[in-house]
Amino acid sequence: MPTSPRLANHNSHDVERYIEQNLSAYQLRWLTMQSQALGYPRARIFEAILSDWLSRHSSRNRQQMAEVDIARGAMDEFISRHQNMFLP
Repeated sequence: MPTSPRLANHNSHDVERYIEQNLSAYQLRWLTMQSQALGYPRARIFEAILSDWLSRHSSRNRQQMAEVDIARGAMDEFISRHQNMFLP
């Protein structure tokens, strides 16, 4: 998840704090619901979603975006692409 120095050397507590502070209320509820249903920590799911997004978007495009916009965009895109596979 190396989109910023703040998250490059992260631990699950740092990621949880980042999630709480930066995702929208809807994204936070969605992520919490998936975490409870799947039995995985929210941080692990978020990291997987972010990693997926980063693998599909060029670094050139990412340089133009704020970190929070990347995180929220990755969540929105993932939720939209997989809405039939996950809980609402």
